[in-house]
Amino acid sequence: MDDIQTLRQLARNQDWAIKIDLESAYSHVPISRNLRRYLGFQFKDKFYMYQAMYFGIKNAPLVFHKLMKPVMQYIKTSLQIRCLSYSDDLVFLNNSKEDLQEQIPKILEILTDLGWKVSREKSILTPQQQIEFLGWKVDLKNNQLSMTKERRAETLCLLGKCRRTIEKNQIVRIKWVASLIGKLNFLRTQFRRGGLYLRKLNKQKDLISMSRGWNSRIWISKQTLGEIHWWRKTVLNNYPTHLTFQEPEAVLMTDAYETQWGGTLQLIKTGQTVRFAGNWYNNPKWKLTSSNQRELAAILLGIQNVGKNFEVGVMKSLRIQSDNSTAILDLRRGAAAPALCKLVDQILQTLEIMKIQFSAFHIPGKDNKEADSLSRLSTSGGYGIRKEVLDEALQELAMQPTVDYFANRRNRKC
Repeated sequence: MDDIQTLRQLARNQDWAIKIDLESAYSHVPISRNLRRYLGFQFKDKFYMYQAMYFGIKNAPLVFHKLMKPVMQYIKTSLQIRCLSYSDDLVFLNNSKEDLQEQIPKILEILTDLGWKVSREKSILTPQQQIEFLGWKVDLKNNQLSMTKERRAETLCLLGKCRRTIEKNQIVRIKWVASLIGKLNFLRTQFRRGGLYLRKLNKQKDLISMSRGWNSRIWISKQTLGEIHWWRKTVLNNYPTHLTFQEPEAVLMTDAYETQWGGTLQLIKTGQTVRFAGNWYNNPKWKLTSSNQRELAAILLGIQNVGKNFEVGVMKSLRIQSDNSTAILDLRRGAAAPALCKLVDQILQTLEIMKIQFSAFHIPGKDNKEADSLSRLSTSGGYGIRKEVLDEALQELAMQPTVDYFANRRNRKC
C-alpha cells in the first residue's frame, strides 16, 4: 500500500501537486451475491444486506488498493505523471505547474469514465506546493516534511494527559498506553531519535500486557517521565525533516579495534578521500566494553571529523558504511539496546545539528579494508604472514603447529 514513504520516494524538489478525494469510494465496489448474507445486519425484525463494500470490513482497504492499482498505473503511463494512492486519497505530482494544470481534466475524465465519483469539496484541483497527506504537511517548495497543526495539537494533548497521569499516580488502561505509543511511533518518520525515547514505556507496556492481558490497567512508572518530556519538547518544536531522499555527497566508512579506530571520508563529486584515526585510551570518557559500542563510537568520531572539515549546511547528505551489522541496524531504525542507546542518540543528534540527511548500509569486512587498516596500525599487532609462505616454511621444517600465539579473529593460522 502506498504511504508517506512512497510519496517521499516519488517527490522531487520544487514539484507541484494536486490531491483528489473519491466520494464514497468503498461503495463503488459491489459485493458478490453469495457473500452479501455475511455482511448484513438486523433492525426492527428485518434483515438488511449490503450490496457494496462498506468501511469497517477488515480486508476493505487492501481490496480497494488492489482495485485502484491498475487505474493509477494506467493514468501514470498514459499521462506520464507520477502518482500514488492511499485508499480514496490520490496524489499526482509534476515538476511543471502548467503541465499539471493541463493534465487535471484528463485525470478527472479517466476516473469518471471508470465510474468513480470525485469529491470536489475535499479535493485540491489547483496545483500547490504545500499539501496535507495522511496527517503530514508536505512542503514541496522547501523540501520539508512535518506534522500538521491538528496532529501536533492532538499529540501535545495526549502527552500532557500522560504526564499528569504519571505525576498523580493514576491508573490507566493498558490499551490507552499502547495507543499513545502507536501515535508516537508514527512520528518517527519526522523524529528519527524517537525510538530511543519509547524504550521504557514500551517495556512496561509489554510486561503488563503479557502477564495480565490487554484488558488490564496499570500505573505508568515515573521512570518514563524523561521520555514524555523529550517527546513533548520535540513535538512542541516540530522541526521539519527532509522530504525527499537525496543522493549522498560523501561516503563515511569506519572500523574499530580494541585500542584504536579509523575511518575514511570519500567525497563523491571530487573523488577526494580524507583519512582519520585515533586511540581510545587518549580520551578517558570512552568506556567501551563491547565491539558494538566501539563501532558506534567510531562512527560518532567519524561524523565529528566531518563537522571539522565542513561548515553546518554545506554537506547535506551522507552515506555511512560499516561492517558491523548491529551498528547499522540501530542507526537505520533509530532504536537500540540499553548499552548502545546513548551512542546511537549522540550520532543522530550530531547529524541533526549538522543538518545532514544520512543513510546507513552494512558492507562485508573485505570491502572495508582501508578503514580496517587505519584502526590496526603497527602497534596493534594485526599483521600476519601470508599463508603460502607459511605453508612452504612449515613443509621445509617438517612440522605442524597446533597453537598460534599471535592469532586474532582475522589472521589465525591454525
